[in-house]
Amino acid sequence: MMSTFRIFTLTAVIAAGMAGGLAQAASQIEIDKAAALARPMSRAALEDLHKGRTWIWRDGGGFFSPDKHFLAWTRKGAQSSYAQGDWFASNEGKLCFRALWRSKAGTSPAFSCFLFRENAGVIFQKKSLGGTWYVFRHSEVQPGDEFLKLRSGDYVTLNLEKIKQKY
Repeated sequence: MMSTFRIFTLTAVIAAGMAGGLAQAASQIEIDKAAALARPMSRAALEDLHKGRTWIWRDGGGFFSPDKHFLAWTRKGAQSSYAQGDWFASNEGKLCFRALWRSKAGTSPAFSCFLFRENAGVIFQKKSLGGTWYVFRHSEVQPGDEFLKLRSGDYVTLNLEKIKQKY
């Protein structure tokens, strides 16, 4: 079993190394160890982190409404689609969204979950099935943190409505 000192040191080394621009210094093995030692985030913490925010994607985004509706859109070239559904969080550090995606080609249900763990202000995230742990947010937010893609407000509905009108 790893000592509390070693756990704290490992988390601090990863956070400090990555904050100092030495992301390569923290190997995937070190990140996995630090994430395994971190505690799962609570439902309340996950809800506070996501509700009322849009997760900005390279080709669209997903909005986590305060009333637990999930709305999303995406566009790849001339192809566009939108989703409507819901989202929820658990006390085991899991955030999920399920939605029905619609495009010109038809409809398709989707269910996605992510795991979140936190230690000393560092938040780790990975897809629940087959994902790899990474630092979602450093204790002092750094450029490149995925957390910065969670923007307060709804940046989805306008594009979703435009896409909806096409179908």
